[in-house]
Amino acid sequence: MKNNYKLYGIIVLGFCLTLIQFASNRSLWLDEAKLAYSIIDRDFLGLLAPLDSGQMAPILYLWITKCFNYLFGDYDLALRIFPLLCFLVSIVLVVKWSALLVKNKTILLIITALYCLCPTLIYYSSEVKQYSTDVMVFLLLLYCYFKDYKTQKSKWIVLSLVGVLAVTLSNVSIIVFFVLGLYTLVFEVKNLKTLVIPFSIWLLAFSAYYFTFLHQHPSRALMKNYWEFAFMPINPFSIEFWQWSYKAITLVFTKLLGFSDRFYFYILIIIFYCIGIVSLLKKKNYKLLFILTVPIIVHLLLSSLKLYPFFTRIILYQVPLYFITIAIGMYYIYKKVEKHIHKSVAVLGLLLPFIVFSYINAKKMPFLKEHIKPIYSYMNTHVKPEDKVYVFIGNYDVFDYYKKINYINFNNVVIQGESHHYDYTGHDQQLSKLKGKVWFVFSHVFKSGNTGELESRYIIDYYKDKAETLYKIEEGTNAAYLLDIK
Repeated sequence: MKNNYKLYGIIVLGFCLTLIQFASNRSLWLDEAKLAYSIIDRDFLGLLAPLDSGQMAPILYLWITKCFNYLFGDYDLALRIFPLLCFLVSIVLVVKWSALLVKNKTILLIITALYCLCPTLIYYSSEVKQYSTDVMVFLLLLYCYFKDYKTQKSKWIVLSLVGVLAVTLSNVSIIVFFVLGLYTLVFEVKNLKTLVIPFSIWLLAFSAYYFTFLHQHPSRALMKNYWEFAFMPINPFSIEFWQWSYKAITLVFTKLLGFSDRFYFYILIIIFYCIGIVSLLKKKNYKLLFILTVPIIVHLLLSSLKLYPFFTRIILYQVPLYFITIAIGMYYIYKKVEKHIHKSVAVLGLLLPFIVFSYINAKKMPFLKEHIKPIYSYMNTHVKPEDKVYVFIGNYDVFDYYKKINYINFNNVVIQGESHHYDYTGHDQQLSKLKGKVWFVFSHVFKSGNTGELESRYIIDYYKDKAETLYKIEEGTNAAYLLDIK
């Protein structure tokens, strides 16, 4: 009973942290704004067509988000309600699914704490994208597969319905379908006859969805080119493969799981993860090992085929797999250490990573990213009719979105900045033509890999001897400057 109170307390904490992040009402950043524009600009039928700005999202996700847009209006929070609900549901699912897998209350507490405190999950719970939905769908499919049913018929009915829902809600559903099909063949072949119907329905549903919405999608080539860096090199004997693998491991145990890279703290987490794998091997718990590792392996293989990028937000659904394995590793060490030292000291050692983890992340909340709305609010009251407005290329879609929903209330001449990320001097020709009072608005700013100089800094410094700075407001790398150009 005590453990249940602890578990409920952690879940409540997770809910509270998520709601704090949601209530911060941070600005939409570039990719969110691109997707949000299509959602508010189109009706339900219009969302069936390829989206603007090369964006792609599951149809049912778009429709549900559109419903909240209709109900509550053109507000950021309205567009974020569904991702928020998906993450809150995923907290309940990760607890229920983990309880089916591990049968150990202490490990379950560790898993729940890691999941509820994860800054990456909390951040994406308020993102106008389908990533928290991916996590919920992933957990829902696995939970429905492994839970007990009164009859086999009820099992295949539930799995069939959930599978069809998953196809229209998440693009990672096909990975879960494959993993569960393979799991059945390897470990549960006696149940294959019962599962033929839901598996067939899954396949038919995905095929219909693929050929209707994904096959020959006009944004496919664009996305493939954009994500080139996130595709695993196919040759394991090449130096590129090992360089990429090192970056991918670092990505997983820092940005994805939310652990600090300061003092290589994440190396300790990698050790816990590896010990978790070894512990499962020693116990010959091959079923659990399969479920915790094969989805990751499948995604890596798809990445090498340039079908699914291996990058933070795309692999967000894998977070529960890592946390369960890490929790098993932590508990294994705890039981070994407990035999040789006082139990209270062992418990303190177990809690220490959570204390550090919580402290580091609490200092960062809420996670605002490219929070430019305070700058737009400032400009609303300071921009004069005769002023021109230069909008940096990385901020243009965000500016366009907030203009669309009337958050920006000025109607001045707008100059769209050009894209010269790899040669800043390319801006010179456009900048030389600007005269008079011009507002320069920056967000999603590029930083040169060679010099480390921000692109916005280069643009403003161009006018060092050519203009007078009349106003300046800065929020991190987001900024607005009013220059009087001679």
